[in-house]
Amino acid sequence: MIKRANIRVHNLDCPQCAEGLKKELSSIKNISFIEIRHTQATIAFNFTKANDISTVENQLTYLGYPPFGDKISSKKQFECYCDNA
Repeated sequence: MIKRANIRVHNLDCPQCAEGLKKELSSIKNISFIEIRHTQATIAFNFTKANDISTVENQLTYLGYPPFGDKISSKKQFECYCDNA
């Protein structure tokens, strides 16, 4: 059964970052129909297994876009996909 998840993240500020992030998330198995809204800092996607959400959240954190509610360090470095870094 396919379900839909919505995650709000830190550090997502521009359309270039959103496109780069979408490309990264597209490689995750069982994740489809990824929609990223940089103006709202939200990511929506379809998934099939409950642990798929954890996989996406872990990848987001690894890439420097941790979900809201996660404790983040001010020293955290993230890869920006644009020239705004």
